[in-house]
Amino acid sequence: MQETGLRNSAYGADRFGFKDLRAIHWNLTAPSLYEHAIAAGEASIVEGGALCAETGVHTGRSPKDKHTVVDALTENAVWWDGNRKITPENFQRLYDDFIAHARGKELYAQDLYGGADPNYRIKTRVFTELAWHSLFIRQLLIRPVAPSSKILFRNSPSSISPRSRPTPNATACAAIPSSPSISARRSS
Repeated sequence: MQETGLRNSAYGADRFGFKDLRAIHWNLTAPSLYEHAIAAGEASIVEGGALCAETGVHTGRSPKDKHTVVDALTENAVWWDGNRKITPENFQRLYDDFIAHARGKELYAQDLYGGADPNYRIKTRVFTELAWHSLFIRQLLIRPVAPSSKILFRNSPSSISPRSRPTPNATACAAIPSSPSISARRSS
């Protein structure tokens, strides 16, 4: 497997279940992600230098495709009226589908923070199938001040794959089988 970029070698893609990847690019900068997206035909540069990617019929966000694992940690800590639940078993089925889909693929990984306050921020490692998705998540979340292979991002992975389709009837969540991506947070 080809690997580029800076990462904590103790917590590679294999620690998250990925196997037989063609390549993985760790924490690439915006210019590098621009280059990857253009080279792969994912996007083009438009007037003013912005990167433009065609999303097809899937535009905007999809709040009904976002689920939180309900378990002992989240049961009484999450406002469930505005959030959708998924059981740990159904999450695992989706995660396994994504891992299987990723075999032989080139992935991008970003180690980022959710939340500005250091006392409450969440470390997350986001795996994406497309370079422009990696660029997007780099802008959405907070990047560590100085990239370092010593920063430990060993839990809370999120995965985004617009081409992955969960196995039909693999979950009890009606919205998920049509979902263009998987984005979930494990509580463990």
